[in-house]
Amino acid sequence: PQTIASAATNITAVAASTQGEILVGTTGRKIERLVGGAFQPVYGSGTFRSIDGPGSVAGFYELRWFVFDRIGNLYLVDRNFGGDVRKISPAGFVSTLVARTAATPSSERSVRAEGSI
Repeated sequence: PQTIASAATNITAVAASTQGEILVGTTGRKIERLVGGAFQPVYGSGTFRSIDGPGSVAGFYELRWFVFDRIGNLYLVDRNFGGDVRKISPAGFVSTLVARTAATPSSERSVRAEGSI
């Protein structure tokens, strides 16, 4: 695992949960947990594409803007042609709530019925 000092230039987003868990997004398209001064990969396969599914197989483009809700869901923006809104459940499942593609005008969004943010 990387230490905080060695990983600092690779961090693209950061969030802390109400339980004190700290997660960071990295330039390696992974989400890592800070444990005892070192980072451990938790979500993301490192694949440069948007893939929903269990955390270890999920794919991301460019991780930005993390926020936890009060029940432990992590919401993030994955910069894919303007930004997809993604959700990681407390069980570790990654899903796309709002998807935008290169062919989608910025004024339109495809919203999946998965409840409210």
